[in-house]
Amino acid sequence: METTQLTTDTTSVRSLIEPVYRGKFWMQLLGVMLIISGILTALSIAGILVAWIPIWAGIVLMQSAGAVHRAYTSDQPTEMRYAMGKLRVYFTIFGVLLMIYLVLLVLVRHRGRDDGRHLARHPHPNNKKPRHGRGFFRSDLMYQAMGIQMRP
Repeated sequence: METTQLTTDTTSVRSLIEPVYRGKFWMQLLGVMLIISGILTALSIAGILVAWIPIWAGIVLMQSAGAVHRAYTSDQPTEMRYAMGKLRVYFTIFGVLLMIYLVLLVLVRHRGRDDGRHLARHPHPNNKKPRHGRGFFRSDLMYQAMGIQMRP
């Protein structure tokens, strides 16, 4: 039985990494934007708890972009492997974040629906029927502002 080995020929590494190398600018830009986003998030009290996540993702993406550049210019398969490993970490971070976000979204929507039912069953005594057409968009005020006389 014959086993297939990955060739470490210089043309194979360069040809394999070239599509990612062409997107290196966008990887770096997204990495910088994620780091800036994390820093700005850390300025709030609640943001301190989660600010490390976009900073971490940005650093990982910048490391991957650097390794992609080194793999393309030096034709080193180890650099290509390092770059692909960092991309895996980046996508894992955002995959887990997306799953957490979806779970929280379902929980918040479910809780919001329960609160709405509770308020419908037990309305507040001061709660009055809302008036429609408030402000400038009330038809009588709009006609008055335009100088049109309303019929009584």
